[in-house]
Amino acid sequence: MGVTIVDNLDQLYKEAADQFVDLAKEAIQERGKFVVALSGGSSPKAIFKLLATRDYAEKIDWKNIYFFWF
Repeated sequence: MGVTIVDNLDQLYKEAADQFVDLAKEAIQERGKFVVALSGGSSPKAIFKLLATRDYAEKIDWKNIYFFWF
């Protein structure tokens, strides 16, 4: 993964959500599951909200994702 530069927060959230989807698909294909450690606080809320939208939610195999919160 390289460095991605964005112009605004909305673009940052979309980029992060897209990477989440890509990493989830890759991990599930290779290992059958995607294990994620999530931070709390207000910063990731927008990304989580975006992942919950229909556009993203339908791209993710949620039953094979394991979440852990700090």
